[in-house]
Amino acid sequence: MKNLSVIATMAVLLLISCQENVKSNQELKADFIFKNAKVYTVNSESPWAESIAVSGDSIVYVGNEEGLESLYGPETQELDVNGKLILPGFIDSHAHPLLTAMLSSGYMAEPTADISILLSEMDEYIKNNPDEEVIFGFGGFFQGQFDLNKEMLDKLDASRPIIMIESGGHGGWANSKVFEMLGIDESFPDPMPGYSFYERDEDGRPTGVIVEIAAFVYILDNLNIIQAERLKPSMQGVAEMMNELGYTSIYDAGVFAPLDEDIYPIISELAKEGGMNLRIDASYAVKSMDKLKDAVPTLNEY
Repeated sequence: MKNLSVIATMAVLLLISCQENVKSNQELKADFIFKNAKVYTVNSESPWAESIAVSGDSIVYVGNEEGLESLYGPETQELDVNGKLILPGFIDSHAHPLLTAMLSSGYMAEPTADISILLSEMDEYIKNNPDEEVIFGFGGFFQGQFDLNKEMLDKLDASRPIIMIESGGHGGWANSKVFEMLGIDESFPDPMPGYSFYERDEDGRPTGVIVEIAAFVYILDNLNIIQAERLKPSMQGVAEMMNELGYTSIYDAGVFAPLDEDIYPIISELAKEGGMNLRIDASYAVKSMDKLKDAVPTLNEY
C-alpha cells in the first residue's frame, strides 16, 4: 500500500494544472485509476470531478468515470476511494525540511515541553545512549523563558558535550564540556557581536546559553555533531512525514553552512533511488560573514 499512497500523492500534486481530457495517444494506459472520489480540482470552471487516472508520474485524466474506459489496460490498478475527498498536494512556501532532517538525528523534544520535562527526557536519552560521544538534542522553546545555565546540563553528564537547539532554530543551550573542548572562554570572540553570541556572566564567562545561528553552528561543525550517515534515513523520514500531512512541494528557506555540503548530495541520492517523494525548491543560506564571498559560486555549484 505504501507505493500506492506515493502514487496517489504524486497524482494529487498535479491536479491544479490538469483538465478533463485524455492524451491524444490512444495507446496510453493508466497505471492507477482512482474512482468514486470527490476530487477538488481548483478549477473554477469545473471544480469537482469523480476520478483520476495516473500514468507514470503524470495525471492523464481528471473527470467523470465514463471517460476512463479507454485508459484501462491489463496492468491498471483500480482504487475505489468510496467517496473520499482528494485535494491537490499542499505547497509550503517557507519551511526547513533539510534542517529538520539534520536536527532530528538525536534527542527530540516536543515544542511545548517545559524545562522539567526536557531535562527529564534528556537524562533518559543520555542514559540510553552511553556510546554517543556527543549528546545532541532539538526541540522546546526555552530561550528567554527560563533561567538557564550550563551547570543544569552538567548534572546530566559532565563528561560528554551536550548541546540543545530550540525548536525555533534561533537559540541553543550547552554544558560546560562544550565550551571547554572548543576553548570558548572569556577571551573567545562572539561570531556576530550583539546578534549571534555566547551569553556571558559578569566576568565574561559563557553561561551556557547560545544566541542565534552563527554561534551554535560553530559548535555543531567543530564537534562533528551532525553526521552524514544519520542524515539519509532522517531526511527520508521527514519527507514521509510531510507526505502524510498532504505536502508534496516545499520551499526550503535555507540550510546553514557548512552542513549544506552533506545534505544536498543526500537529497540527490534519495531522489535517484525513488525515496524522495517531495519536491524541494532549495536555497543557500549565508549565516556568517566569512561565507559571504563564496555565496554565489556555492549557489551556482548546487
